[in-house]
Amino acid sequence: MIPPSIRASLAQGETALADVQVTTFAQGSAIGGKPRPGVGMDWSPLVGGLTVNDRWFGGALAGYSAGGEHGSIAAGFARVLEDLGHARLLLTTHRVALYPSGQWDSTRVLLAFSIDRRALTEVGVAPRLFQHGRLRLQFADGSWAMAMAGVLLPIAARRFARIYRESR
Repeated sequence: MIPPSIRASLAQGETALADVQVTTFAQGSAIGGKPRPGVGMDWSPLVGGLTVNDRWFGGALAGYSAGGEHGSIAAGFARVLEDLGHARLLLTTHRVALYPSGQWDSTRVLLAFSIDRRALTEVGVAPRLFQHGRLRLQFADGSWAMAMAGVLLPIAARRFARIYRESR
C-alpha cells in the first residue's frame, strides 16, 4: 500500500503502478569490477596457513547485490538499499524510487533514491536457493542491482516484474 504522502508527492499525470517491500541480502558486490574467482582463499606460510575472505564466500553463496562501475545507477541503488536495510520499491509511470518503509512523519516525503523510468531497462525475477523473490533490475548504463522481495514466496517479485513489463 502506497502511503498518501508518497501519492501526494507524485507529479501531475504520474501514476503509481507497483510498490513492493525490498531488502538487501547479499554480502558481495561487483561494483567497480567483476568478482574474481580464486580470491576466496589464499595459502600463505607467513600468515600461518590458509586465509579465508568471508565477503567473497558470502557473495558466492548468497549472490551479488549489484554490478557496474563506481558511480553507476546500480551503485547508488545498492548503497541506498543497504543504508535503509528495508525499503519500498516504487514503480510509477515516470520513475523508479526507493523510499523508507515503516513509520515516519507523513507530512514529509523522503524518497531515498529516484531515477527516471527510462533508466530502468528490464526487471526480472532471479531466484536462488532460499531467495525465490529476488528481483534483478537492469539499468540503461549497463549496471544491474538485486533486491529481495520475498524469501520463499516469489509472488510479490513476480507481480512487480509483470507490472513493469505490461506498462512498458
